[in-house]
Amino acid sequence: MTAVFINCPFDPAYQASHDAIVLTVAACGLEPRGALETGTTSRPRMRRIFEALQASAFSVHDLSRPYGDPSHENLARFNMPFEFGMAYFLAEISSSLGREHDWLCLVLDAHRHAEYLSDLAGHDLEMHDGTPPAIVPPLLSWLSTRPGVPAIPSTLHPAALIGLLPELDGLLAAERGRWGGRLPWERQVAVSRDLVAARIA
Repeated sequence: MTAVFINCPFDPAYQASHDAIVLTVAACGLEPRGALETGTTSRPRMRRIFEALQASAFSVHDLSRPYGDPSHENLARFNMPFEFGMAYFLAEISSSLGREHDWLCLVLDAHRHAEYLSDLAGHDLEMHDGTPPAIVPPLLSWLSTRPGVPAIPSTLHPAALIGLLPELDGLLAAERGRWGGRLPWERQVAVSRDLVAARIA
């Protein structure tokens, strides 16, 4: 199954948006990959991330937080841009490796990124307003045009997926409760796939 690496914040404030990304990727018949999929192991986290990214034909990167966190001495987190840099490099050399890689970068403002990431001038970045429903349309549209992605049925469109988000939130909340807040990655993906199969013909 074609994999899509997901690079985004993992804090509680972003959780619903992360869930929406996983749902959209799974709905397209693709395999969501990410830093959370293996949990804590004896192998370094960065090695696990790079291997998952390298094994993915596509990646989606949300760089919508180009600011510090006031609750943590105004420190900014650099994990997302660091991992996006890895994907950018991978896309540049992918032909020489015999496998292609393509990426989608999401930002809060389609033009303001030039102030904090000017090296991306000339690239078409996708904008969202920071809410889960706003992430689904650009992501689904991009995935539906990627080479090798299964044909998207007419019943699978942004409005259909956005309509599933409240139910998805309830299902995942229940699953996270059953797992004591440590829901395995495979279970999250399975919940998303099962919901799409049950609600979208």
